[in-house]
Amino acid sequence: MIRKQVLGLVFFMFYNIFLTLQSFATTFDKNPLN
Repeated sequence: MIRKQVLGLVFFMFYNIFLTLQSFATTFDKNPLN
């Protein structure tokens, strides 16, 4: 039970990081630095 909760938490964290990275990529694509 606890292991399942931990796995869900880690998956949720990685999903949030993936979403933030995706949004950063889209913003960089819209506003290139170079």
